[in-house]
Amino acid sequence: MKVALRRAGPADAAALGRLVAGLLAELRPEPFEPILAWTTPAAAEFLALAPACTAFLAEAEDTVVGGLTLVETRAIYVAGRLGVIQELYVEPAWRSSEVGAALIEAARREGETRGWARLEVGAPDAAKWPRARSFYLKRGFQEIGPRLKLGLA
Repeated sequence: MKVALRRAGPADAAALGRLVAGLLAELRPEPFEPILAWTTPAAAEFLALAPACTAFLAEAEDTVVGGLTLVETRAIYVAGRLGVIQELYVEPAWRSSEVGAALIEAARREGETRGWARLEVGAPDAAKWPRARSFYLKRGFQEIGPRLKLGLA
């Protein structure tokens, strides 16, 4: 089945929120529905910040089967601008069908068009998520270390 990629717009907040809720439900031991209650409004806020915040959706027969969110930022260590992949999720039935690879390629093209020095993504824990880590490495990403977080709210 053919998959088409497109840039997400404001009308896609519910679809993007559903994808991010799916991602978080896999990463955390929380039920899907309570996560979805806040990811959809958060997706609407994210999409309203275009072009600094960008999302791409993968569709098969009018059904969204994957998505990627991307933000532009600046850093001295790259001497300019870079893109950071914040979320990437492909519905389980569509994994290993090149949907994720196509989304990464869309992010790469976006970065080239915008003149970014590089793309970065938070490294998944190699022990817990070996397939995800391998996916990024196969697409040319190099290890520069994981990220740490500090909650502020």
